[in-house]
Amino acid sequence: MSAFIVPRAVATGQVETWTNIFARIDHKIISELIRAALRLLPADDTLEGVTARREKERLRAAEALLAEQEFCEDFRRLGYDFVNQDQQQGKFTITPDLRFNKPTLICGHMCYWLEFKDFFGFRKNPFVENKNKKQLRKYAAEIGPGAIVYKLGFEIGHINIEGVKSLREQEVRQSLVMQMN
Repeated sequence: MSAFIVPRAVATGQVETWTNIFARIDHKIISELIRAALRLLPADDTLEGVTARREKERLRAAEALLAEQEFCEDFRRLGYDFVNQDQQQGKFTITPDLRFNKPTLICGHMCYWLEFKDFFGFRKNPFVENKNKKQLRKYAAEIGPGAIVYKLGFEIGHINIEGVKSLREQEVRQSLVMQMN
């Protein structure tokens, strides 16, 4: 984790003062932002470029799937009643990562489903954010309220969909443990 000082205006009545707040940015978040920015560059369409890109995509997909499975397994270990995406195949037309068998309180939000994303959620994430929003709207409309859980956090206010809450994986895990105690 790298750290830096960020100036921040703090309103105190009609007097505005400046304070420094200490912020930490995880290297994985920075890496994800760089990865998203690199997708904006023209693709290397040579045989080597296409091969390298496909291999990176394959590795990234495997990494994301493992993170999703670990996230779901934590819910199972703690005794939550749900079906995962694989168990929903053939039974439902839409399949979030977790579909609770009864409404479940997650971080103070009543959820019928959770969708896990192994990246940092932000408005300008090319090729990803519009697809996610469309998916989340379907879940909320057809299943009910739920949440999208970002492994690396998210830009505040980037998901403004009725019935959908954005959460960080870390806060969800902490909430689960606290609810079980």
